[in-house]
Amino acid sequence: MHHFTMWVMLEKFKAYIRSNNLTGTGESLLLGVSGGIDSMTMLHLFLGAGYKPAIAHCNFKLRTEESDNDQKFVAQFAEENKLRFFTRDFEAKAYAEEKRLSIQMAARELRYSWFHELAEKNGYTKIAVAHNRDDLVETFLINLTRGTGIHGLTGIKPSTGKIIRPLLFAGRSEIEKYAAEFQIAYREDSSNAETKYLRNKIRHQIVPLFKSLNPSFSDTIAGETEILQSVENLYRQRLDDLKEKILIVSEDEIRLNIALISKEQITVPLLFDLLENYRFSYGTVRDIWNSLDNEPGKIFHSSTHVAVKDRTDLIIRKITEMDDQTYLIYPDTKELTRPLSMRLNLIDHDPWFVLRRESSNALLDLDKLSFPLQLRHWNEGDFFYPLGLNGKKKLSDFFVDKKMNKLDKHKCWILTSGQDIVWIVGQQIDDRFKISGSTRKVLQIELIN
Repeated sequence: MHHFTMWVMLEKFKAYIRSNNLTGTGESLLLGVSGGIDSMTMLHLFLGAGYKPAIAHCNFKLRTEESDNDQKFVAQFAEENKLRFFTRDFEAKAYAEEKRLSIQMAARELRYSWFHELAEKNGYTKIAVAHNRDDLVETFLINLTRGTGIHGLTGIKPSTGKIIRPLLFAGRSEIEKYAAEFQIAYREDSSNAETKYLRNKIRHQIVPLFKSLNPSFSDTIAGETEILQSVENLYRQRLDDLKEKILIVSEDEIRLNIALISKEQITVPLLFDLLENYRFSYGTVRDIWNSLDNEPGKIFHSSTHVAVKDRTDLIIRKITEMDDQTYLIYPDTKELTRPLSMRLNLIDHDPWFVLRRESSNALLDLDKLSFPLQLRHWNEGDFFYPLGLNGKKKLSDFFVDKKMNKLDKHKCWILTSGQDIVWIVGQQIDDRFKISGSTRKVLQIELIN
């Protein structure tokens, strides 16, 4: 019985490697080995299949003594089996804080970049990691929970670049059975039993529920992800064809013909994927899509690019120097998130009703403004008429009076109507645009911190 189990698992392992073209016999392999049951089983199978892989082990110092013992355990196994061994200590917590990542994401980034570095330096053509089929199912459900589009539902792939995942054919219970029969030594990860992480919640609470409805739930999901991978491949082809057809990329800008967007029946999700390299959020892409039939001149921002709706085209440019951007405000603009958070309100003027005057609030006579208003940084030679003062003042003098340093001046935004300054944002409005007895409508612009 013993040998039969070994033979079945080993044959499945070899067949999975063959059918997914994961590695050839002549290739040199690097295995990511944590010391847990999955990676030790994968190592056992590779040795059984006649490979002599090198081993890489990361110590993230997250479970102090336990982490150090994992490291010693894997090092000892490598030595006994005469396998080349690499290990490195990482400060995962510090890295997570610095990059504003979760500990899991930080550990993942550190692990993979080090694996690639090792492979590059030592000529390893493939890097094997020990994800199993249950990991694939859990990842699918996590992505379903978070909403990640079709790509997130294609599960974990058998290979991506140099990374291969030869254990995806086996479920966790199969691996446990195999490890028990062959008395494979491994280290138990104490954090696995906790349900504080989303993945463990799904593993211990959600998946068992699904399995009570469908005992072969894991096989079903694995099959679904294969189908979705094929769907995604077709979708990517269509997307690439559309990019060829619709995106006109030149040195300093990208143009999309609005008529073509309509003719090719581009939906919001498709437009989002067409613009994937330009970092626009899904909400912004929806706004862009909704604006395509409207008046030209509307501007949209991502962290790296700006999109302008022209008469015939959507024009996308890289933001080279954030500070030199000019942002436009239209009569129907209700809210701005870039470069500052602002709310805009139109109020019927009632001379008996006193509106709060605050530096974070601008109260302006709508009839005196010509749209679109512009939000920009100050230029040398800028002047305005300070509220309540008879006469004009250079902005540079105003800054001196306010004891503003170079950085403050550089960060200061100016609202203009045509060539005229309306508001030094957050500081003072211009006397020419204040509300008076004859004001009919008030534009209230409120800075939100």
